[in-house]
Amino acid sequence: MTTRSFSRRVLLAASLAAATLTPSRISAQNWSAASDRAFAIARLESRRKYSALYDLMHPDAQAIVPREVVIGWYNDYLPGSDVLGELTSVDNIDFIDWTWAVTGVTYPNTAEVSFTQTVTRGGVASEFSDIVRLVPVDDVDYRWFFGRSADFVNEQIALHGRSAGTGEFTLHRLGVLPGLDLSGGDVINNAGVVAGDSSPFGDPGDRGFIYRDGEMLAMDELLGLDQWVNYPRAINESGSIVGGTAPFEGTFKPYLIEGDAYRELPRMEDRNHAIAMGINDAGLIVGDAFGFSFGTGGTVPNQAVWWPTIDTIEPIPTPNSVSSRATGVNDNDWVIGTVELSNEPGKRPVIWRRDPDWQVEFLPMIPFANALDATPLDINNENVIVGTARIDPNQPGGEPWVWRPGDAELTPLPVPPGVEYIHELAINGSDVIVGTARTESSNIGLIWRGGEVSELTQLLDTGSFVVTEANDIAESGEIAGQVVAYGDPRSRMAAIITAV
Repeated sequence: MTTRSFSRRVLLAASLAAATLTPSRISAQNWSAASDRAFAIARLESRRKYSALYDLMHPDAQAIVPREVVIGWYNDYLPGSDVLGELTSVDNIDFIDWTWAVTGVTYPNTAEVSFTQTVTRGGVASEFSDIVRLVPVDDVDYRWFFGRSADFVNEQIALHGRSAGTGEFTLHRLGVLPGLDLSGGDVINNAGVVAGDSSPFGDPGDRGFIYRDGEMLAMDELLGLDQWVNYPRAINESGSIVGGTAPFEGTFKPYLIEGDAYRELPRMEDRNHAIAMGINDAGLIVGDAFGFSFGTGGTVPNQAVWWPTIDTIEPIPTPNSVSSRATGVNDNDWVIGTVELSNEPGKRPVIWRRDPDWQVEFLPMIPFANALDATPLDINNENVIVGTARIDPNQPGGEPWVWRPGDAELTPLPVPPGVEYIHELAINGSDVIVGTARTESSNIGLIWRGGEVSELTQLLDTGSFVVTEANDIAESGEIAGQVVAYGDPRSRMAAIITAV
């Protein structure tokens, strides 16, 4: 660091005002607590956990400086591969009266901590010394401050501040599983039970969770299993959850969770993978069997399946089909999915009716130019279906559409500018649709009401968070998804988003 030193004279409010030493009777416990807090601050900096760092800021500073301002400043100061290391050492601590120049308030017994830290810029590591001033809020709970002057703080608020949205929705963050870094909510029912996955930064592998009664529980621990369970795909009103669990690059095994009981569902004899994709309130489970043929190693086409009992699996018959997938089911026993026919290119969206004898109905043609296929993703109990039409073979999603019984064609849904494709959609009985969209730089959560689309972030009652996923919506209107602290892409966390 030659031209711009990392200085908490800016960040952590090293005041230019004179500080007077107090006759100190500070205990060794205070000294140790202040030292530990300085190390903890640097540790969060090194891991870019800026939202957690904000939580350690003094309440007086939090009352003036919004979370997104601190996060935005850090992201500006440490872009790309620039990294702050953990503290090399705490060199000295003095306990003084100190005045925060932003407000002029003086704090007695402030711990003035001199430290040494490393920073890497442009791949070059260097070491520097600086001072952080920490103020106790409760005996030995030391907190830091942001900014050396009111001008500096106002400048950062102008640069990084974010106004709240319309206030139509509020959010409740669910947390992450111990030892992991991020999470996302995939499915939700009217009781507010959410299932999803939690994972570490940069490493493959997801650990499934169930959120209920205000607590996030790891599926494997709840169910008494010795391996992770993941990828929940549907939940019914009694709280039964289905999905397909697999280790990284492992075999997908379908499962059913009822209460605290786990049951691995059977797979097809000629396919090694299966995922349960839907379950209705009567317990009808449908899904997709795929992969390699047992015993031969050869690939076989996808097959839409259902489980008549938890001990049996059967194909959903579709004449003249090359492959098929079931992606959901409603309480009328209408099953949605796709079928690839031997005499037509691409995959067609279909409805199977269980009674009588799995009658199949092909949905209308796709009203999108150059569409490769159309996939139904959800169906409500009014038999309204939402899905996507894939245009680009290299993208996992496509253009959103809705179909209502009697419609002559799939009706395209509008999307905001900048959306490249949609990869999750869900609909409830009130005809409210939510989805997760991909833009050039990130995911965003969307909501369609009365045919009009909005970004959920713009409807929140806070300006501190961005909705990055909206994956499911309950009949109650509660939405399961993911949010991220504004300006901090590594703070992704599962959330319930609720109308105010």
